[in-house]
Amino acid sequence: MCIRDRYMGDILMESATLILGYWPFKARVEQIKLLLEYLGVPYVIKLYTQPEEWARDKKSLNFPFPNLPYIKDGDVVVCETDAIFHYICLKMHRPELLGKTIRQINLQRQLKGVLDELLDVLLGMKKGDDARKIVSDKITPKLGSLSKFLGTYNFLLDDLTIADVKLFYILEILTTYDKNILKQYENLTKFYTRFLEIPNIALYKKSDRHRPGPFFVPDHPMRI
Repeated sequence: MCIRDRYMGDILMESATLILGYWPFKARVEQIKLLLEYLGVPYVIKLYTQPEEWARDKKSLNFPFPNLPYIKDGDVVVCETDAIFHYICLKMHRPELLGKTIRQINLQRQLKGVLDELLDVLLGMKKGDDARKIVSDKITPKLGSLSKFLGTYNFLLDDLTIADVKLFYILEILTTYDKNILKQYENLTKFYTRFLEIPNIALYKKSDRHRPGPFFVPDHPMRI
């Protein structure tokens, strides 16, 4: 069997507990943890505190495109955040989290693209950058658009999708940085609270699996 066949066929072997690998900060991995927790999927975290650890381990994954974050599910290795989201939803037989209709699927993908861009802005800040100006110029205007899109819905498409997981995580970053940032967006504040009150999310936040921080590398200008 060639290596392509291993990853284009059905799942060869699944394990009872997923392994989720990433660096020791939230950055791109926390949104994946939120989805796993929401769905009640057992997982363990493999933290890489040194680049040398990852350089050694990625060879053992036996995957042609190793990257962080990754999940390992028995013989199956999935890298890249978007692919991980899709894999988890399909593995758990919850395709509706990707959208129930063609219209929802397309809207969810567009929303995901907007939210991924916002996360990239937050992650892309470097030491010496003016974090408050970047948030004001590049993040806040999109919050207004998201608030308008959300309207009176409970979730972005009314039904919860992976776009809501991503939105919640971005709002968590922003409210940790500035507790008043959502003051003018009542519906986003209610959305944030509503997501926090989902039973599995509430349990996660009280568990030892939840780490309050850090969100970013130590010299990140947001300092959270």
